[in-house]
Amino acid sequence: MKNFNLFVLFVFSCLTFLTSCDKDDDPGSDMEDEEKPGMEISDQQFTVAEDATDGEVIGEITVSNVDLANVAFTFISGNEENLFTLSSAGELSVASVFPFDFEDKDTYSLRISASDAIVTQEATITIDVKDIDEEGIIILKGKGVYALSDEGIIFDDGQDDTIESHYAYSFNMGIGDIIEDEYGYSFQNVELLLLAELFSPGTESFEFGTFEYVNKSTSTLEDIAGKKFFYESAIAFDGNNNGTVFETEEDIESDVLYFTQDGTIEVQDNGDNNYTFVYDLIMAEIVFDPEEEDLSKAEIIPNTEKRMRFSYTGTFIFDDDDAEPAEG
Repeated sequence: MKNFNLFVLFVFSCLTFLTSCDKDDDPGSDMEDEEKPGMEISDQQFTVAEDATDGEVIGEITVSNVDLANVAFTFISGNEENLFTLSSAGELSVASVFPFDFEDKDTYSLRISASDAIVTQEATITIDVKDIDEEGIIILKGKGVYALSDEGIIFDDGQDDTIESHYAYSFNMGIGDIIEDEYGYSFQNVELLLLAELFSPGTESFEFGTFEYVNKSTSTLEDIAGKKFFYESAIAFDGNNNGTVFETEEDIESDVLYFTQDGTIEVQDNGDNNYTFVYDLIMAEIVFDPEEEDLSKAEIIPNTEKRMRFSYTGTFIFDDDDAEPAEG
């Protein structure tokens, strides 16, 4: 009996020793009851230039206590116009062409969520728009009076008071260097070129105000009689950075051309031959065909529609003897 009791005592002592060793050898045992830090995201602020355009990176959303590869970001509010994109890595970018106009709106507030499949948190991302000097050169390529037929919008030179007539200005605006030669004025080293032709009622002078887009192929004389309108406006981007747009075969392969589908162009007279253009357009990328003179008939590239809002202020350069400052 005595030996049995000694044996039990010996076994108990060994079990106690092994248990204490296991506990001491587990370095995480003391952390089991402690709360480990979870993912955290705080409110953040970024700045974007007023002339930022499609694809330009604004900044990267930061989170703590988590691997970014395991985080999913989602817009909650503030991006209803789809002006921004947010990548899986938290990179915030511009998702439109000319989406910002400092004079119209200088701050955007985005509410986003970040989730690592365990914790989901929300934060407010403030984006301040930086004002850019938009003074530039506007080349007035021509003016004239155009007759509108009741068969549709057919533009013929000349004045005929028996049918609806409009006074028209054709504009070229661009970012680049302007030169003058024997053929008139043109842009060199151009990054962007904007074309527009605006029609105001009457035959005596050009009337400033807001011009509305009309579809050339479907509108009738009744649709446009007595109204300020335009039927086409295009923006060309120098895709291969060679200083020209759609002048070479390489340009046709790489340059990008957007054509208006809807919207308005407002012209404000600042005096002293200085004007401000305010654009609010829905545009779509089109396939440029050098043999097709009518851009409205060009093929539209699917899923490329973008709202473009921007303003441009500049002084007219008159490109021919007939082109003179607007009256009134």
